[in-house]
Amino acid sequence: MLDQSDLDYYRARIAEEEIAAQRASHPLAAESHKKLAEEYASLIVATGPVAREGVESR
Repeated sequence: MLDQSDLDYYRARIAEEEIAAQRASHPLAAESHKKLAEEYASLIVATGPVAREGVESR
């Protein structure tokens, strides 16, 4: 289960990777950054509703 600091970290990483994808000058680099953003997002989703409920109740 992720706590708030974990969620904040992964959300920040997602934002950084999305920005890097937009700024990438090579299509393969952009795709790599997009993939990393998706991987970070999947870590949040994989924690399931229990972790999100704990965060929402704060």
